[in-house]
Amino acid sequence: MNTWGGAEPARGTDPAGPDEPHGGASGHRRARSLVLSLMLLVVACAVVGLVSDLDQLRTLALGFDRRLLGPIFLLAPANYLFRFYKWRILLSRAGIDLPARVSLGVFMAGLSMTVTPAKTGELVKAYYLREIAGVPYSAGAAVVVAERILDSASVISLAALGLLAGVGVHRGGPWVVGVSAAALALTVGLLRSEGGLLGLVRLVRRLGAPGGRMAVFLEGFGSGSRRILDGQTFTWCTFVGVVSWSLEGLIVNLTLLGLGHPAPLPLGIAVVALASLAGALSMLPGGAGAAEATIMGLLLLYGYPRPVAGAVTIITRVSTLWLGVALGAVALVILERKLRLARSRHDLQDESRSSRALR
Repeated sequence: MNTWGGAEPARGTDPAGPDEPHGGASGHRRARSLVLSLMLLVVACAVVGLVSDLDQLRTLALGFDRRLLGPIFLLAPANYLFRFYKWRILLSRAGIDLPARVSLGVFMAGLSMTVTPAKTGELVKAYYLREIAGVPYSAGAAVVVAERILDSASVISLAALGLLAGVGVHRGGPWVVGVSAAALALTVGLLRSEGGLLGLVRLVRRLGAPGGRMAVFLEGFGSGSRRILDGQTFTWCTFVGVVSWSLEGLIVNLTLLGLGHPAPLPLGIAVVALASLAGALSMLPGGAGAAEATIMGLLLLYGYPRPVAGAVTIITRVSTLWLGVALGAVALVILERKLRLARSRHDLQDESRSSRALR
């Protein structure tokens, strides 16, 4: 297994992997997608600001209890630590052994892609697992998809608890939770059913050569998913996710407290959970628009003034989504640089060996 210190980085030779271009092409494509997604999120936050009255937002900002800023901006990184712990568990279940620093770099790089629709861009982690450590793309993709499934299970659990506490019951909350839970159950059922995936494999094989390539990928992906999503791992990782996503819910509570409008704990947690589900179902980059509308709409429903609801929406999105994207972008740049250096060293070694052979 190659992990920087090995002889060479993998060159994407996994026959089941998608045709992802190497180097500049893939990097430019990811950068373009990231910029477009961020522009949409900027527009969404700008709309929230305009609707909330910028003058009143400025007044609220001046009166905010700044002692709470530290805890607010530390809660999201605390969530990432719990999620990284879960990431390590899933890698272990998949039989992928990576040094902690390499695993952390890949995990953090994935945060830069959370602004893609339904976070599908996080499959970039499977790409880096293949390029850095030679992990088959199908195996890496199984880990990434399992991570998204378990996050969804955790968020759905929190949203359901919020509904039981009365949060979101009259604003489409039951519909959002019901659709999300049904989609999750169908997905997990398909991935854990060997027969279902085998039927899909047989179907795509009929497409000829392209279908054969996809069939190989699906076989590896399916076996990896069944190994990862066993009952014990599913239960424990869902619990870990409930704890980690609850920390982001606390951001809403602390922000309201800093603005002089304390709220019960279940409200903040349920608001973030329902906003995450609404954003995912919208299939918009980062849930732009849908997540903001859900946070602001629920707070307005519970009687908070429009400027307060707007301020909480903006601070919550900045300290969760935006902060994660920023940290992930830094990790992505570092990872790409290390990968290029490793490839350069390997190319120089190949050239040196070729020169010696010609003598």
